Amino acid sequence: MQTAIKSRDNRKSGDFIEARVTGVCDGIYGLSGAAGQFTARRAVSCLLEPAAGDTVLSAQIADGTWYVLAV
Repeated sequence: MQTAIKSRDNRKSGDFIEARVTGVCDGIYGLSGAAGQFTARRAVSCLLEPAAGDTVLSAQIADGTWYVLAV
């Protein structure tokens, strides 16, 4: 799985995106959703371990990093 996929739209930090997990490698989740294909880390507050095929809520912070917030 590639870990250098960038978002393909102009969403601002703080936006919440529903996405589908396409894969996971070394704690980096491949996601596909309204923001295109992108990668995210699991937020500490996310209590369940996301798996391929799961629908997750994700958010981007000011530095451009995406996080999975909930499964």
